[in-house]
Amino acid sequence: MTITFKTLGCKVNQYETQLMREQFASVGWQEVKEKGDVYLINTCSVTATADRKSRHLINSALKLNPKPRIIVIGCGASNRFSGIEKIKGINFKDRIIQEKNLPQTISSFKGHNRAFIKIQNGCDNSCSFCIIPYLRGRSRSRDLKQIVVEAKQLANNRFKEIILSGVNLGAYGKDIGTNLIDLIEKLERIKGIERIRLSSLNPQDIGQDLITKFKNSEKLCPHLHLSLQSGDDAILKRMNRPYTSSDFLNLIERIRKIDSSFSFTTDVLAGFPGEGEKEFLNTVKLVEKVGFTRTHIFSYSPREGTKAADFPLRISSLEIKKRVNLLKEITAESSYNYRRKFLNQDVKVLVEEKKDKDGYLKGYTERYVKVLLKGNDELKNKLISVKINKVDLERTLGEVG
Repeated sequence: MTITFKTLGCKVNQYETQLMREQFASVGWQEVKEKGDVYLINTCSVTATADRKSRHLINSALKLNPKPRIIVIGCGASNRFSGIEKIKGINFKDRIIQEKNLPQTISSFKGHNRAFIKIQNGCDNSCSFCIIPYLRGRSRSRDLKQIVVEAKQLANNRFKEIILSGVNLGAYGKDIGTNLIDLIEKLERIKGIERIRLSSLNPQDIGQDLITKFKNSEKLCPHLHLSLQSGDDAILKRMNRPYTSSDFLNLIERIRKIDSSFSFTTDVLAGFPGEGEKEFLNTVKLVEKVGFTRTHIFSYSPREGTKAADFPLRISSLEIKKRVNLLKEITAESSYNYRRKFLNQDVKVLVEEKKDKDGYLKGYTERYVKVLLKGNDELKNKLISVKINKVDLERTLGEVG
């Protein structure tokens, strides 16, 4: 039997697909890129756009000839408002593999040489705009020993960087008597793991102990994806986010005291109900002040089943588009200013891909700066010294040192 995997959404979804990939392979299934006997589609439902993409992927599979057996999983499959359950010809609860002793850890990560490790699932927060806690359930942490075993397997298969991922990463360990610091310290001891990166964290989950760990660790990457959502206190309150704009800026300042070049990326939600010009400008000012190197900008779309779906004072789609474009321009400028700091400096790059059509290899620095460089394909998956010799608005170029 052959199977085709299709995945939308976050690092957690990508991890879960990888685990299923290895489970199917363990009982003899063959993965094919297209036209498998079974299509397993892992959906996302974080926005209306994600729902639309999920439906499109399913409908495309339904048009294949011969039509495969289609299994739909993920947040979109759990969300009764996504429109997916109305599509005929798909299964939601089909159990294809009956074996009990399937792998519960991954040993590889197809298409990547940086591996995502899911350490936590679910969320206990109640952000008024977010449907995910209703779909993923309460926060649940994975066993620390199992995560360490998984990281060792990845290290044995030459994965040098791991990214710790979760729906609400900062909640890791609270339900099982441990914490993120304990886990990081165990992972730091694994031979072969040279970089440990954290995926998205909420500001309220970062204490002085984690800041100190960034200062003292030789493997923890000096980069954080801090979820902002808005830079206006009134909007943050309506979103039910438990921090203020001052709290956010104070956190940035505390971290940059230990490392002035610490890199920050973020999420911003544009056009939340009640976000007038004044509120939006407060977000603009904060984004400019922090100098994010990347900003994931989401256009607000009401998620049925959330509190915000009933909020008045909706913003027009045209106005939201203008705000998104302005935030993109600001981020492009701040990213350029940040990357210029490394001009004519040597940095460490983990080379991720073979040469593209223009002859460039691609990789990331520990501070999550993407670097393009000339070199041989044999450099893939190597951590090498690169001298940055050109920076423009869109690219950072380097040469092998």
